[in-house]
Amino acid sequence: MEELKVCGINGFISKIDIKDAKLRISNMNTSLAHRGPDADGEYISADGRIAMGQRRLAIVDLDARSNQPFYLDGNTVIAFNGEIYNYLELRKNLKHTFKTQSDTEVLVAGIKYNGIEWIKKCNGMFAFCFLDKKSNQAVLARDRLGIKPLYYYCDKNIFVFSSEIKGILNSGLVKASFNDDVIDEYLGNRYIREPYTFFKGIYQLPAGHYLTISADMEIKIESYWELPSEFNFDKEYNEDEIYSLFKEEVNNSIKRRMLADVTVGAYLSGG
Repeated sequence: MEELKVCGINGFISKIDIKDAKLRISNMNTSLAHRGPDADGEYISADGRIAMGQRRLAIVDLDARSNQPFYLDGNTVIAFNGEIYNYLELRKNLKHTFKTQSDTEVLVAGIKYNGIEWIKKCNGMFAFCFLDKKSNQAVLARDRLGIKPLYYYCDKNIFVFSSEIKGILNSGLVKASFNDDVIDEYLGNRYIREPYTFFKGIYQLPAGHYLTISADMEIKIESYWELPSEFNFDKEYNEDEIYSLFKEEVNNSIKRRMLADVTVGAYLSGG
């Protein structure tokens, strides 16, 4: 149910000139207005070949200073959807002069100073695009279990991404084409396994992975986390100890998710 806490991110990177870049990123943001009613932001490079947008649902640091895309400095910008639950702990270990109280600034600072593998330290749900303006290299990442969605399209000239497929289609850069190859899988499983979707050429970034894309449209996708391959099947165990440890972990998990500058609600379901 955590995806109910939503924002939306969009963007594109191109080797060729893009007409009406501002209009395109604006249309992409508008298509995700339902995900973020609190702020609407965009970044467009001077040549119009790179654009990033974000619709914000403010949860932490409600001030406009934390609106996105968020600029750490003149060369670093991020569009981020999600929450980093342990951001206060991570913040203490970063040698950076913070200007906000947001988890966004912690995330972008951590990546800038330590590299993308630093996200292994992040306890949270997220999908983001981190851009180094100097090199025009971008990194997109998705949380360990894929709570936050992240879709992308890529050909030899252009890369387009969004929190929802409709964001990609509303860029006007990608035509909708039905992917009939996944019909059998959907009918058999009632879902489509990542990285595929119902649209040809549009993919999901797999959970626990990050994607690096250069100005020359060279793409590399790497895994930074996966489920353990081994489990404990011991038949000898202390049930009281397991119960105590489990209770502690659940309580800590709930406390982390209660960090917010707005009222927090919870949905309960049963059957």
